[in-house]
Amino acid sequence: MVPPTDPLFPGYAKENHLLDIHLGEPYNCAVTLLVHSMPYQGQYPLLLVSPYQDAPCAFPQTFLVKVYDPRYITRRYRESIPWSHQPETVAQHTIATVDLGEFDDSAMPDDDDPVACELYYQRFCAEDARRERTAYATLEHLQGNGIPRCFGSGHLSLQSRSVRPPVLLIEHISDAQTMEQLCKDRAALVQAMPSILPSAWRIFRECWEHGVEHNDVHFRNILATPAQHPTSIVLIDFSESFFREECEPGEWKRYLDHAYFGVKIPVARAAQVSRSEVERFVPADTRLESKSPR
Repeated sequence: MVPPTDPLFPGYAKENHLLDIHLGEPYNCAVTLLVHSMPYQGQYPLLLVSPYQDAPCAFPQTFLVKVYDPRYITRRYRESIPWSHQPETVAQHTIATVDLGEFDDSAMPDDDDPVACELYYQRFCAEDARRERTAYATLEHLQGNGIPRCFGSGHLSLQSRSVRPPVLLIEHISDAQTMEQLCKDRAALVQAMPSILPSAWRIFRECWEHGVEHNDVHFRNILATPAQHPTSIVLIDFSESFFREECEPGEWKRYLDHAYFGVKIPVARAAQVSRSEVERFVPADTRLESKSPR
């Protein structure tokens, strides 16, 4: 977990601290922070919260708030781009008043231009939030049965900053371990393979058939549940998703091939079995080779 002394520790992520979330007029929601980071946290803060007593919406007792905060995205610290308040404010004003056109996430600015960097990261976070919202909306039929349930989206209100980071309210899958953790125990993995592999292929196929490619398939983004004796998987973190309707001709099939091998090969290696042995547990009608989505 991220320690409080880490630069990636959000200043607002203090236990028992109240967070004000705007879900769109006229709905606001106050939540109490319980845990400031999760074991499977990606590049954005992932906070375990409970609804405050006057929350107007029907939420479970605990859930996760994913905060697409440009100040605390891990990517900027890997690239040594420090945050500062004034450039963030200028960048936010620019976004609010200027038509900047379509965002190109490959156009990373020079790190000696702090306003351009803040502008880039604010737009980067907004685009990731859009992708994940779109994925959950498109895959609504899988919520609670292959992906977490999504309870809504909005913005986090921060009194000390000009930005209102996008947030997504997501189900907390408490009784689970990541596939990364499971693959460290070969015996447990081999025992779970007959159940979790068909589950994985079913979920991937459902995503592909509905035009969603996860695009960030690694074992921290796949939860095996229940934790002690896994029988199914839950796919998480759709912030890098691609969508069939937004792809160029031929681009869609390349994403599918990458995702397919991105799961099959590491599972085979961790279990110390051949790829054909992994295929044995996958029903024929869920294999990408035999039923390639169009």
